[in-house]
Amino acid sequence: MVVVERLGVAGARGRRILGSTICAARGRRVFSTISADGSSPSNARAPPSYTQLWKQAVASAVPMVGFGFMDNTIMIHAGEYLDTTVGVTFGLSTLTAAAMGQVMSDFSGVIFGGTVGALAARCGLPDPQLTDFQMRTRAVRWVSVGGAAIGVLFGCTLGMTSLLFMDLTRADREKRAKQLDAVFSAVMRNSLHVLSTERTTLWLYDADKRELWTRASCAAPGVDAAEPDSGGNDRRDALKLVRLDVDDTSVAGACALHKKSIVVPHAYADPRFNAKVDRRTGLRTESILVTPVLDKTGGLVGVLQCINKRLPHAHNDAERPFGEEDVRIAEMLSLHISMFIDALD
Repeated sequence: MVVVERLGVAGARGRRILGSTICAARGRRVFSTISADGSSPSNARAPPSYTQLWKQAVASAVPMVGFGFMDNTIMIHAGEYLDTTVGVTFGLSTLTAAAMGQVMSDFSGVIFGGTVGALAARCGLPDPQLTDFQMRTRAVRWVSVGGAAIGVLFGCTLGMTSLLFMDLTRADREKRAKQLDAVFSAVMRNSLHVLSTERTTLWLYDADKRELWTRASCAAPGVDAAEPDSGGNDRRDALKLVRLDVDDTSVAGACALHKKSIVVPHAYADPRFNAKVDRRTGLRTESILVTPVLDKTGGLVGVLQCINKRLPHAHNDAERPFGEEDVRIAEMLSLHISMFIDALD
């Protein structure tokens, strides 16, 4: 009986000691879970809340808005500038100019995006306060990528608004104009030799104003007057300023109006001839050949004008007329001009 009582007392003491040990162990575990800043590792490994995910999305999007805006803006303006300068001068394609602009825009976008992010942080951009564990979770990664994608899309859209205030066809027009200049100059020089004329002029038709204007002009060596006129203007630039109405008041205008070749053997005897051009250029017009430049549908493109047939040993006006063969050659040249223009359109 005494032995049984002692065993019971010992068992009770053992249970008390074991209970104390368990409590102490639990206490140590709880104490060990308290970090220096008062947070619990169990909270550190907790999944991010919806509020944290939203703040992370905003924090990822804001810098990319700045990047996208600057990237697209610089690319558009730098590409357009390079296309209208270097591209026109060296004949580079629009794609090449765009690639050069892209290099500049990416560099600027990265710098500007970082600046926007730093400025937003100073202005109180909400901090998601994510732990290292939470930063590695799939939800945070997806939210970060999604926020950045939405930010760069919004920024690029803002950058594209500059297109509303730009002349989008300027580069194409300037490149086409340069190509046409080369074609017209070649045709004008060849016409001087083939037709033996003192000057050839290409008039283009302005359908909106129903006018002809001088697009290209070429004179034989020694024909252009280098002396300035009474106003101090270079006579060689005079034809660059001429515009004519499409009517019967001028030889070129009558040719454009009726779409037929016209030969004038004696210019000053024809009432349609305007002597003001001679006074402006310092030359004397004796004979004229004009032929229309038509497109595939028969629409008027311009007029090719040849001045003064040059013949060896010619001493008077009668010895310098344009003949039927000259008309056929001029019409052939006009056809070539029309084909060149059509090919470049």
